[in-house]
Amino acid sequence: MDAKSDQDKHATVGDRFATSESAYTIFRQLLPAKWIIRPQTPDFHIDYLIEPTEAGELTGINAAVQLKGWVPKENRGGNPTYQLKTKHLLYYLEKCELPVFLVLIDVTNRRAYWVFTQQFGHALSHDMLRKRKRILVRFQPQDTVADTPRFMQAILDSVKFLRELRPSSIEAALSQRKKELEAKDHRVEVQVDMIGGHQSIILSPKEEFPFTMSFNTKDPKTIKSVRDFLEKGTDLSIRRDEIEFKGSPLFDEIATNKDEKLLIQHRKDVEGHVLLSWGETDAESQAYVPGKFRLGLKYLSFDGQLPGSLLQVATSIPWTVASTPEPFSVSMSFQLNKWQGQRVVVLPYFESIYGLLKAGLSGKDIILRFYVQGNSLGASRMSDNGFEAFESAMSLLETLSRARALAKHFKIDPVIPVFSPAIERDLDVIDELHAILFSNERRIPTPNVKISFKAFSPAGGEPLDPRIGPLRRVDPVREYRFFGQLVHLGPIQTQFTQLRLVRQVPLPKPGWFKLELVGTKSCVRIVQHKGVVY
Repeated sequence: MDAKSDQDKHATVGDRFATSESAYTIFRQLLPAKWIIRPQTPDFHIDYLIEPTEAGELTGINAAVQLKGWVPKENRGGNPTYQLKTKHLLYYLEKCELPVFLVLIDVTNRRAYWVFTQQFGHALSHDMLRKRKRILVRFQPQDTVADTPRFMQAILDSVKFLRELRPSSIEAALSQRKKELEAKDHRVEVQVDMIGGHQSIILSPKEEFPFTMSFNTKDPKTIKSVRDFLEKGTDLSIRRDEIEFKGSPLFDEIATNKDEKLLIQHRKDVEGHVLLSWGETDAESQAYVPGKFRLGLKYLSFDGQLPGSLLQVATSIPWTVASTPEPFSVSMSFQLNKWQGQRVVVLPYFESIYGLLKAGLSGKDIILRFYVQGNSLGASRMSDNGFEAFESAMSLLETLSRARALAKHFKIDPVIPVFSPAIERDLDVIDELHAILFSNERRIPTPNVKISFKAFSPAGGEPLDPRIGPLRRVDPVREYRFFGQLVHLGPIQTQFTQLRLVRQVPLPKPGWFKLELVGTKSCVRIVQHKGVVY
């Protein structure tokens, strides 16, 4: 060290001060004149805030700057570098809400280089950030403050980067989580959702790649589920601690919570359908159920549903069914809520479903034919079909069939309401209206029925005969309401076949009485339409 350098080192105003002052002057000169620079006091880790302007107006976009002056050594090539304290970098990365740029000023050549610190630090490993005291920062020759459009774009990109790194909304957080996971294995597409307050992650391979699964469970139900997953291709729901994966870094990422549930699904689905037929060969004696086959090691599993309808069919068919027929089970279900809110005249596939249930309950043979991508896999005859379980569903379909006939007769098309106890009233109205319109009458046992009404006493004031007899009432027109639609029909006669008078109470109005009648055990209510049906 020469004498001049040694003197400057101990000077009150030395080269370091001169370099610092020169650095700020050059930085100010290289920035657009209308950009705002706000010095920070005290300047711990951050020296300035800068705010670009546009057309003379403030933009509200702020970035922080840590400014460093630098005198390059002679005969030293390569890109500029700076040894940044790791403590400072962690502060920028973990605590600063604003983007922070490290700006290195070459005071000799009057050039200014920048690095966006949070993006730089985010790309470093955990060990590097925690075990080193300083980090070498390399500056790129194209990243200069003098290139205003490039620097401005870097500031805009830095704001977006921090917003995604520290998302303020659920959607942004899920999007960031998706990017982080997909970066770990580019062979896998990741979908991240929030369901019921819990994060749901779906992994879907973009290409085939090998991996291994091993199971660790003694639970009989889980063991059966694993066997069905492998042999039939069914979905497997299993606790995280009951299964181990190897073959992708993503598996390590989802291994943190041992109590969480995983849903593993086969995704080699093949288009197909099941054709159910009974009796005749016409279209109304068939039900075409589209669906998908899943390929297992021993079985083809089928899941299908009539579109917009309530019939669902599921089964697992042995691969050997085409060559060596053997028994297998078929599951059918009817989800009545599928018809809620739909118009009764155009219920999807009503005739096919109605015909299928009717045939099954009457003991007819039901033939199942399976097709995979249009190719026949084989056929089977249903035996011991278990249709007795659908008797209540058949009762509802019988009433809906009557409702369709009534809707066509009265030229209306009501909407089926929600299936609840309140709908029982509508179903009873439908049954009665259909019976008196198309079968002339409806008979319902009404033992011990109680009826009361006001009546004028007979001539001479004689009391009514208490003996058992019929009671008839005729309405010229009666209103019927079902599924929210009002229709009229008349004349309607209602008769109770066997009633007896139990009480006759005089009323204040002369000649009037309140009569109370009770039906016998064999009393029947008969409702008849006395007009002409057109």
